[in-house]
Amino acid sequence: MEAVHELRTRLMDDRPRAFPPGQTRECPACGNCALESRNDLIRETIVGAMALVHHHLHGARCQHCGSEFLEAYEDLALEEARPEDRLADYEAKVTNVSGRNLGTYWPKDVVRVMELSNQDALEVQILDPDTMIVRRKGKTEE
Repeated sequence: MEAVHELRTRLMDDRPRAFPPGQTRECPACGNCALESRNDLIRETIVGAMALVHHHLHGARCQHCGSEFLEAYEDLALEEARPEDRLADYEAKVTNVSGRNLGTYWPKDVVRVMELSNQDALEVQILDPDTMIVRRKGKTEE
């Protein structure tokens, strides 16, 4: 998030605000003269299973219809800092280990990207009968 803040600050210094504080203008969405400058706008971006929430953004909100518009430098900073929607999709095989225990073979790309080792502990969260989230519980010291 620090990279977003630095980029935003640099872009803010280079450009005047399109919605200067203290000014009201016509809203492009509803046509009323109720578009007010704001420094408290929020944007939420969904990336895979994560929600990234950006606070204190500069822009304007219409007091009549509620439409919000970000300053151009805010849009640029958010777009520049946006992670990829998905890193990748992988298929893992489930196999019988012993008795009633099952094991999973992780593809080598998953092992490499996640830096997994046979000493890692994983936490499994069951969302529904077909969906689970697997997280590394804590990386062990070698």
